Amino acid sequence: MLRSLRMRLSATVRQGTMPEQKRKVAFVIMPFSGTPRCTDVQWTEIFENLFRPGLETSGYTCLRAEPSRGALIRTILESLKNSWLVVADLTDQNPNVFYELGVRHALCKRTILVTQEATHIPSDLRGYWWIEYGTSPGRVRAFIDRMSALIKEIEDNPEKSDSPVSDFLQQEAYGVSGYLTREYCKRLSALFTELTAVINTLEEIRKGKDLSGLLYFESLNYLLDALYIDVGTELLRECHELRFQLLALKMGLQSHNVDSASAISVATSVFRGIAKVRDDLMKGHFLEPSDISTMVWQPLGNGSRSPDDPLPYSRSAPLTDIDVERVRQQFGSRGT
Repeated sequence: MLRSLRMRLSATVRQGTMPEQKRKVAFVIMPFSGTPRCTDVQWTEIFENLFRPGLETSGYTCLRAEPSRGALIRTILESLKNSWLVVADLTDQNPNVFYELGVRHALCKRTILVTQEATHIPSDLRGYWWIEYGTSPGRVRAFIDRMSALIKEIEDNPEKSDSPVSDFLQQEAYGVSGYLTREYCKRLSALFTELTAVINTLEEIRKGKDLSGLLYFESLNYLLDALYIDVGTELLRECHELRFQLLALKMGLQSHNVDSASAISVATSVFRGIAKVRDDLMKGHFLEPSDISTMVWQPLGNGSRSPDDPLPYSRSAPLTDIDVERVRQQFGSRGT
């Protein structure tokens, strides 16, 4: 009966065949030897005439471990880790199957449970993806249809939890995320406080007081050197510009482009930007850019400054605005 169905399903598979190298791999966990319901031969028939054609219909290469000598368990573990999808047959509650299922749950999501008897699915797992199947033609067809629907659901939402293990790990991840958010808020608060001191000191410098030695910007340095949170290219550019101007003022290198007034303007803009990032982060509204912000110091042409003005010698700009290959060639050619 399964063999005759296999012939009809094979025709369906050929119509939707994808090139083998483009197929995702589905690994099947199931018994090798006989169990109360099936002999070893029957298990092989179920794999060849039910699981394989059903998964191939959805565009997957279907594999299972084969009894052999050598490092079998290592091969199975590699398959459990690397296969995009795993199907675990819990019929007769085979201990090896449960062991391998536990390993898969600890390593990856995207696992479907199947069984010939619903009572063989532990109660703790019945809230996740599972299918009951039989070997009669009608039940086989229903199984294939249900399998295809579940695979589509998994492909649409591959990170959906599929076990108590992934539920637990997600909760742990949220806990870690909450801890990191608090740590980032504390670092931004330190930078917030530091910027108020910088602005006050710059105001005194603008009044003619020689207080450049009191300019302190370690928290700003930490943000720029570690980039522990990505504040976006525009605010990042302003932070780099502020550090450049503060360093110039500490060294006594003032020009028509760098003085206390321009530094106050930049520092105030950075202060407002950092305050907004901190507030959004605390409220859970802050999202880092999808692409990591990367800045490059790019030399200005001679026409961008007067001959007697040593500053600014360069500007910061988002990596997306820069011809990266040209920058590589420019810096790579130096010293040759």
